[in-house]
Amino acid sequence: GPEWVESALAWLATAPAAVGVEGPTVSPPYNRLREMSVESDAAGGYLTANLAFRRDALTELDGFHEGFPFPHCEDYDLAYRAARLGPIGFAPGMSVLHHPRALSAAELGRRGRYAASEMLLFQRHRERFGHARHLPAIAFPFVSAVVGWTAIARREVRSPGDAARWLAVRGTGEGLWSH
Repeated sequence: GPEWVESALAWLATAPAAVGVEGPTVSPPYNRLREMSVESDAAGGYLTANLAFRRDALTELDGFHEGFPFPHCEDYDLAYRAARLGPIGFAPGMSVLHHPRALSAAELGRRGRYAASEMLLFQRHRERFGHARHLPAIAFPFVSAVVGWTAIARREVRSPGDAARWLAVRGTGEGLWSH
């Protein structure tokens, strides 16, 4: 949004102990069975599409952890590490519009490889995953996918065609944090 920078700076000026701030990320309506987008309307979304950190925090953290095998989950890892240094706030004026993009069946299948990044995030931050923290790391992305796809199916399956598409892509490794 046009007030993004000003909103981030204004919020950080009022909260000197905060290490960062995020804002709402909205998406036009989209079909989660055929498209990918991200949305977050409250603190804790930690989407790099809409997150600002103080330079000294990023320097202390040495930026993104580069050990993730695929470009997935590194934003959550950075935010989780930053939150150990201090609070990450929420500024409603930091609004970002994230446009959905269509995903082919092949692209959905390739997203399954992101499970490796989800396992690494889980191993680095087990304490953030409630009862799931007791799972073996290798099981976490798969359990997460089942829970996530079940939630999507409840919202999105409205016809036999939708059900067929959902069944065709249900095991692609999408995690709970993948929107």
